Amino acid sequence: MSRLARWPRISHIDTAVQLKAKPGVWHRIGVYRSTTSAKSVAWGIRTAMGRQGQSYQPTGAFDAHTKQYGDHTAVIARYVGEAGR
Repeated sequence: MSRLARWPRISHIDTAVQLKAKPGVWHRIGVYRSTTSAKSVAWGIRTAMGRQGQSYQPTGAFDAHTKQYGDHTAVIARYVGEAGR
């Protein structure tokens, strides 16, 4: 069995800046092979915790969820403002 090709890396710092530029607008952050990975990224964005979560400070300023696309799972996020939801 061959190794799967790497998927493009996501710059969460750049993504957070782009989301802040258009508050309230949903954007696709990335597509993941694993639902678990996608849910972990969405949790990190919502809570501003974890490896990628540091880019989405302060806690509650961003909203995120997952969406199924065939065999893959996408993370969708938006900036809701520093006052939170």
